[in-house]
Amino acid sequence: MTGKSHVAIGSAIRQLEAAGILQPLNAKKWGRLWGCGELLKLVGDFEAGVSAPVARPA
Repeated sequence: MTGKSHVAIGSAIRQLEAAGILQPLNAKKWGRLWGCGELLKLVGDFEAGVSAPVARPA
């Protein structure tokens, strides 16, 4: 799907977990799930700021 090896993907996920970006949502060996609530909040806040109308002087 990504064209990357399972080893490279596993390493990237472990790095993101260690940095606190991804949080494991279950403890399964297969079918693991991760959350990234802070990242999604950051993106949402950015989108809200970019889409907010800009007040222009008359």
